[in-house]
Amino acid sequence: MDGSEANRPYHAKKPHRKSRSGCRNCKTRKVKCDESRPTCRACRLRREACAYPLTSTSSPPKSPSPVPIPSVPAYSASPPRETQIQERDAVAPAPVQEPLFIPANHDFTNLRLLWHYSNHTWSSLSTRSGKEPQIDHILKVRILEHASANPWLMNGLLAFTAMHKKFLGQDAPDARIALYRANAFEGYRKAIEEADPATFPALLYGSLLLCGVSSSMFRYDEAQPLYVLDWLLVWRGIGLIIQLVTREALHKTGIEGLFFRPKVDSSTSAMSVPSNLLFMVTSIRSDDDDFASVDTLYSALKLLGSLYGELERGPGPTLNLRIITYPTFLPQEFIDMARKRRPRAVVIVAYYLAFTKLVSGIWWVVDIAEKEIFNIADLLGPKYDDLLRVPKAVVPLSDPKDISRLLINNHTWEPPEVDELRVDELVLIPNAPEENAHAPIIGNFPYRVPREEPSWYK
Repeated sequence: MDGSEANRPYHAKKPHRKSRSGCRNCKTRKVKCDESRPTCRACRLRREACAYPLTSTSSPPKSPSPVPIPSVPAYSASPPRETQIQERDAVAPAPVQEPLFIPANHDFTNLRLLWHYSNHTWSSLSTRSGKEPQIDHILKVRILEHASANPWLMNGLLAFTAMHKKFLGQDAPDARIALYRANAFEGYRKAIEEADPATFPALLYGSLLLCGVSSSMFRYDEAQPLYVLDWLLVWRGIGLIIQLVTREALHKTGIEGLFFRPKVDSSTSAMSVPSNLLFMVTSIRSDDDDFASVDTLYSALKLLGSLYGELERGPGPTLNLRIITYPTFLPQEFIDMARKRRPRAVVIVAYYLAFTKLVSGIWWVVDIAEKEIFNIADLLGPKYDDLLRVPKAVVPLSDPKDISRLLINNHTWEPPEVDELRVDELVLIPNAPEENAHAPIIGNFPYRVPREEPSWYK
């Protein structure tokens, strides 16, 4: 050592406290973590998903005997109160790339599902996702906030995400999906009965999410025939939940953007109804059992006509949204007729199913038509073969152009180019009670409950 080095002053290494509870990313990179939650500074700068290791508790060891898969519990970490969430919903901050909530008492499977939802599944809850930042923020951030305060909604979100993974061919145990689904519907029903205004945003999310969750039944080999008739009842739940809140209260939640649909021009739509379906209704005689329901059947036909009219304008985002929201327009009396297997109502449902084969980008609508159209044909028998000729012919087709040409009966038709959603034609799903609605009172809020529950609710 030379003299210059010997005379150099010694500086002790700057002491620092080791972090034992930093996030996984910081531990992997062996850097200090500031332990900010939900996202530490390092992960925020790197735009990475920030996850903290699960904290252990001093609980006694459990026996190795098998136990049922637990439902998603209420969180041990203090979640934001529902009322606080409502206040924050009024002004949406800029979207973030990672989920806001990674609860400490979720098992690894649940955490992986949350990651999959935040990165993949969220976009399939709206035909407008990826195009409107407000919609993206609602689906990527707001729904997770409300799910953190409502375990039944978290169960629904996990069920929906597990279904998506299964659809993609990834591992997703049916037992998990079934349990998540059962817990979600049970909690949803209880929340409706309690009618607590603080949970209305969660109920709105749930009414949409559970339409997707309930579509899983179409994909099971043992699914009951004509399950689509129960599925229509679930779709009606969206309008029923919206009727629980005033339009002003809905606006304050900041999530009303999810509940818009293309408006229907009844006079124009009526002109687009196929002549064979129109004759099916106009030929009803006074001694027919359906004579008292002619107006109901005609209303459903005009709604179907809006799909035909939209298809003529060209496949695109507006047709997508119109097909998906079709059940939300249907009168309750029509759904009752279909669930009672009244032939004319069921024929109209078959034509709607044919249109679902044109939906793109929404995985949970895929394949719902294939079995159900033939189930309807089996129910109605040879007498209705001619009326069902088009829906049955659509089933084996996969090319949207071929399906469209068959539906509109024009084999030289070429689809116009349609790229943008016609936002100016969107209207909020009505929240005013319909005439002659069966409306018992739950608490201080009118809620029109179905006269008969879907069989899988029971």
